Amino acid sequence: MARYSPRETTQWVAGNIREARDVLDVDVVSDQTLRITRRKYAPFVAGVVSVIRVEADTVRAVVSQPDVEIIANVPKESFWTGDALRVASARGIATGSYGDLLRVIGLEDVRSFVPKDIAFIERGLRQHDRIAGFERVHDRIYRIWRDGMPELVVAMLTEYELTGDHLRTARDRYGAFDLAVITDPNGRATGTATEVAGRLGAEILNWGGFYGRLNRP
Repeated sequence: MARYSPRETTQWVAGNIREARDVLDVDVVSDQTLRITRRKYAPFVAGVVSVIRVEADTVRAVVSQPDVEIIANVPKESFWTGDALRVASARGIATGSYGDLLRVIGLEDVRSFVPKDIAFIERGLRQHDRIAGFERVHDRIYRIWRDGMPELVVAMLTEYELTGDHLRTARDRYGAFDLAVITDPNGRATGTATEVAGRLGAEILNWGGFYGRLNRP
């Protein structure tokens, strides 16, 4: 979508949500919040932002409004900083994309929502015997502590075909990381991605390879 003011963006989202199945009505409450009335479950209030980089202050501006249960960021090519995620989490507010906002319409407890790929990643980390603990540093970056082995900083990337440009973008956004993990089970890395990873001092793995790599120094 074109560059709009916060209120115009919220109105655009409201117009689209009104057409969604099981939505009875959508009211724009403020420049960055709207109230969605659903057929099956109780209404909820959603925060709407439209930025490339979601910072803590971005979240604070939205959660100053009462009763917000989820904050959705509209642009596809964007990311959440760890500070922004922590501010939302401390207030029991879910975070996600515009697509996630559509998904929670069918969820009774909106605050409990976790994006499907994040739930998959964190379930896998919790179940690995070698992992002593982990921290979600940014939206796609995890710091992992392992029993008797060095910690790892891991970029969890969703691209079906991982390119060198994807890796450079991840490095610019998040800083250095040890591993780049392709979480799509059918995903692959291009030859250029492998070359770029070598220059960045990182290793590319699929999910199965990553699970095995956790057992090695």
